Amino acid sequence: MAWKYGHVLDDLKRVRPGPGTKTVDFGWLWDILNSDDESLLHANSWIFEDCVQNPKFLSKIADTTVESTGNQIAYLSYPRSGNSFLRKYLQNITGIATGADMALEACNVMQLNGFIGEEITDSSVWFTKSHDPQMSPKSVPHKCNKVICCVRNPYDVMVSMMHFITGVNGATINEDFQKDIPELWQEFIRHTT
Repeated sequence: MAWKYGHVLDDLKRVRPGPGTKTVDFGWLWDILNSDDESLLHANSWIFEDCVQNPKFLSKIADTTVESTGNQIAYLSYPRSGNSFLRKYLQNITGIATGADMALEACNVMQLNGFIGEEITDSSVWFTKSHDPQMSPKSVPHKCNKVICCVRNPYDVMVSMMHFITGVNGATINEDFQKDIPELWQEFIRHTT
């Protein structure tokens, strides 16, 4: 399957740059984002073209990479803390796909909704999403030099997670988890606290 900018699916069904796909030199991007010179932005506008639907990957063979500059960033949060929300902003601002350490089989919907870096943790992505230390068994190990930690009110996270879990399972609840689904609620509380 070929995508608009020549991306292809690898053997694991991850989106990767194809042979003719333009990738971004991290050094150029860093200079553009740190400069007041608008001509740099205009000369490299292709990086940001259609980046909402088609973010680009970083070049792994450029002289300057996120790895060589110590800028591999892990974006950590507990599930349901707003991780995807901020990831989308990071992709839209930088034009670069964000990665994730979760197995693609657990997040293929994310891939289909514009997060083309699912299950990619190498230097072709700048930011890598993780729910570590709550690693799933098939999470992809990765290294980072810097961390952004997203924290949300734990009660709000638990309520959001219960809505997610019960929505997937087709249950109907009216916000009173202890009354509507007491066994599931108690098990969830025991597991997450």
